[in-house]
Amino acid sequence: FPSHDKRFVVPLRSDMGNWFRSGENRGWMRPGELWTFDYATEHEAKNESRRDRLTLFIDLHLAQSISEVLP
Repeated sequence: FPSHDKRFVVPLRSDMGNWFRSGENRGWMRPGELWTFDYATEHEAKNESRRDRLTLFIDLHLAQSISEVLP
């Protein structure tokens, strides 16, 4: 992703046992939460629950001036 592009992640179904790691940070993305992070950082996701996870990814190509005010 270019530095001014943003990817937002919204878990739609995510049971306990699903986890996400970005760099040294690891946690559970709960359903309905909105996440974003630096995709240049090493990251991974794993589903150790019994059900499939369902996630919505929203990719935005933004003007640099707009991206500077977003997380």
